[in-house]
Amino acid sequence: MLQGRNKAYLGCLLPTLAVTGLKLEKNLSGSVPLTFCKLLAMALLQGIKKRFSSLLDDLGCQLAAAFHLRFGLVLVIQA
Repeated sequence: MLQGRNKAYLGCLLPTLAVTGLKLEKNLSGSVPLTFCKLLAMALLQGIKKRFSSLLDDLGCQLAAAFHLRFGLVLVIQA
């Protein structure tokens, strides 16, 4: 998704990585387990965590994602 775009913004990176990681984890621990692609999904998840762990903790990247018009902040108000 990010590679083919002419204008890929930093604010798109963290949400894309987060959604991809969540989908991989859901497929690994889902009710219908992966049979043929389990090792591939595990390798992809480990690669994302290894390569982008520093960016996931970076405040600048978090702010770029929070202020991006497509994603923005999600405020949860608890009563």
